[in-house]
Amino acid sequence: MRFAFVTDKPVGSPLVFDTLRGRRFRLTPPVPGCRYGGSGGGLTLWHCPPPRQTLISNLASGRSREPVGIERVDRMTTEYSFCRPYGIGRHWLELDCGGSLGPRSDPFYLNHRTGALAQHPSGLYYEHPLIDLDYAGLVHDRCAALGPSLERSDPDVYIAVYRPPLALEYSVKLESGETDELRLRRCGQKRAELLSRCPDYVCVTPQLGGRYVTWGEDERVFAYLPRIRRRVLVGRPPAELRGYAGKLSVAHTCTRVFARWSLDLYVARFKPRAGAPRCQAAK
Repeated sequence: MRFAFVTDKPVGSPLVFDTLRGRRFRLTPPVPGCRYGGSGGGLTLWHCPPPRQTLISNLASGRSREPVGIERVDRMTTEYSFCRPYGIGRHWLELDCGGSLGPRSDPFYLNHRTGALAQHPSGLYYEHPLIDLDYAGLVHDRCAALGPSLERSDPDVYIAVYRPPLALEYSVKLESGETDELRLRRCGQKRAELLSRCPDYVCVTPQLGGRYVTWGEDERVFAYLPRIRRRVLVGRPPAELRGYAGKLSVAHTCTRVFARWSLDLYVARFKPRAGAPRCQAAK
């Protein structure tokens, strides 16, 4: 989790924070006319004019290339239907086919490193937490104790993110659809760890990555450290920005937590004295 993205314009590419080198920069198209198509796994997807209509840029090196095997996808295009990627990870592109209007096909996947194609896994709904574009195998094995939530057996309980051995789970209020409780589950353990009951305020933008969790609650930013099973307060907004709780959004990398109140972005260096995630301990 080296890069963080901030969308500060209604259109165009986002602002990128490189927390390893301590710099920020705006994404620039690899060739004129390319449109930003998304980011993931340290890579950026671009939709470009012919002849090279799909390009991938590496955020660390700045180099761009065509996805391996993209010509197989291009051959699926017909007079009435075209195929294009809309999601990217470290290993996979997520794509679908269809016309400019009307329904699109089921998603399918292209390994942009090897050229392998994969159909959407049978029995899994779209955006299922077992599907991981950063994972070479595409679909994670289901670990013990996560079955019910992964299959939505309880209509009000969801697994938002599954990164073995951890999963971020939340429940929603029936009357409003807002987050009711935020929990962390571990492979091999039946009991979930309660992160917050979100009693009076909505828990916003919860994120699991780098082996820890962040979210916003009221006007505060919290983190949960699974190594010591402890919730810590990361920060609050400056006095002049208080009152923007509904506009708070939170994200993080290994060593930084990003909080945005209204249009103001703040970055906090996050290196707890106890329970630091393993990505920090490895540095």
